[in-house]
Amino acid sequence: MQDDYESLKTILFLEFMFEKVKLVQKFKEVLISLDLPHPFGLALYGDSIYWTDWTEHTIQSANKVTGKDRKIILQGREILLDVHVFHRQRLTG
Repeated sequence: MQDDYESLKTILFLEFMFEKVKLVQKFKEVLISLDLPHPFGLALYGDSIYWTDWTEHTIQSANKVTGKDRKIILQGREILLDVHVFHRQRLTG
């Protein structure tokens, strides 16, 4: 995940909406602001950002730079607290 953060040069955080803070330009930009009842867990992998939502009972994803291409990965599960990405490429090095 360190490589993902370094390539973006941003800090991603949840505040009942996704916001990304560009470190170089020092301003705040909203990444996703619509239809986010209660986002909670957060993970990055490749070109995507993944999050859980307590109210919607979903795991969702979107493009980590644009916020577009939003998808529901999993739905209908109660108490989704966190999300982790496990992939062979993340385990090397």
